[in-house]
Amino acid sequence: MTLHRLRERGDTIIEVLFAIAVMSAVLTAAYVTTNRNYLIMRDAQEHTDALKLLERQTESLRTYNDYGDPEHQNLASQTDPFCMTITHSDLPDSAVVLASGASCVLDTTGTPAASGTEPAYTIKIVNKSTLGNGVVFTLTAVWDNVTGTGQDQAQIEYGVY
Repeated sequence: MTLHRLRERGDTIIEVLFAIAVMSAVLTAAYVTTNRNYLIMRDAQEHTDALKLLERQTESLRTYNDYGDPEHQNLASQTDPFCMTITHSDLPDSAVVLASGASCVLDTTGTPAASGTEPAYTIKIVNKSTLGNGVVFTLTAVWDNVTGTGQDQAQIEYGVY
């Protein structure tokens, strides 16, 4: 009976520590991979949101050009960066207005972003060139990237004729 008990030995402290070290390495690798994938997914979502905002801006430019109030400044003569904001979606002739400065910082819904909103997109529309009876605009969205180390940007060009 004593011989049988001698063979029933437990794990040594070295074996337990080695198992914990291996498990820690596996869990750390899983966390790093998951976190990196989350940041990539969030970055892609922010780019998608920025492009949607720029598409809304192009529609606003088109609406302003088609139904704009003649008293408003002509888009072709607009030299300062601006953005378009929707005021009354049910009235085509007053659906969009020119805005600049702080009113061009939008959240993902396209409304002016409250202080501290993340991500907050700074929208700029610049008159790039005049072609015949039309104008080509460069629309840019800039926002802080998900890592907080810089800024990301999306840009499109749109012609109004």
